[in-house]
Amino acid sequence: MKKAIVALVLLCGLASCTKEQECINSPDVSSINVDLEVVRMDQMLFETQSKDDITALLNAHPLFTEKFLNRSQLPHDSILVNQLYALVHDSHMDTLFQQTSRYYEEIDDVRNDLEDALQHVKYYYPDFVIPKVYTIVSGFGTDLFATDSLIVVGLEYFMGDDPDLYKPAGLPEYMQRRYQKNTLVPMVLTLISEKYNQADRLDNSLISEMTYYGKAYYFTKQMLPCTPDSLIIGYTSEEMRTVESYQKSIWAHFVDKQLLYETNHFEVTRYVGERPFVGEISRSCPGRVGRWVGWEIVRKYMEETDTTLPELMAMTDGKKLLEQSRYRPRE
Repeated sequence: MKKAIVALVLLCGLASCTKEQECINSPDVSSINVDLEVVRMDQMLFETQSKDDITALLNAHPLFTEKFLNRSQLPHDSILVNQLYALVHDSHMDTLFQQTSRYYEEIDDVRNDLEDALQHVKYYYPDFVIPKVYTIVSGFGTDLFATDSLIVVGLEYFMGDDPDLYKPAGLPEYMQRRYQKNTLVPMVLTLISEKYNQADRLDNSLISEMTYYGKAYYFTKQMLPCTPDSLIIGYTSEEMRTVESYQKSIWAHFVDKQLLYETNHFEVTRYVGERPFVGEISRSCPGRVGRWVGWEIVRKYMEETDTTLPELMAMTDGKKLLEQSRYRPRE
């Protein structure tokens, strides 16, 4: 993460990059104890020599085996054991595992960043139960998986932006660059935010989607107060400069086209869904720009009100959030 931050500082000579360089105000969480257990299931699985070894490994980790592998839903354990045995003895999988092991020989930096973030979660949500973390290599089957008690990280997804590496995953290039080691923890926290991020499932408007994602990114930023915005939303430094510099034009597009209360799924997806760029605004406007604007609206709402983070995450009315935010794009 340090390399990424240094790169951002070098690139950001403009005033629009100020947020990339500063930590937001953060509570003191040093007294909150977080004992995070990270299990290298990837290493243990690929060290097995037989099907009996795999069975023993599964029996030793019932939480992972049941919650992630759905063991009890299979008619017989042999199905799961045979699948994992074939995985371990596949030559392509072995090559991928070796690559991943070299890249993630140690993950202490990831563990430390995640522990710090989870201290913040416990500060805002004292009843939050620290999940157990498992790392895997599944051949691009899973990037992230989470329940209340378990987080599973597919490490092969977070090894940089080598196009050849990601061919088996089928990820387009504009998405590949979001999967970096320094985006792993922000993506985990955004996933955790789903537990608290309430939404009106009957409201399919664009503003509802925008503020839902805005709340998710706001949550993540509170848990990672010194993490650059670009790493939280998955934009490049250039994309961040673009949206910050042209936010008046971006907002004018939403208003002039009367899009905020649009409910047509295809129209909504144009602005919050995965795309390399939003051509309706500009070819230089990055995809998911509606999510970023939603984040700006949420930030302005929190500046204008005395709302706590849990209260914000419980809000379901995107229209009300917009109105009370008094949002206007910055100059």
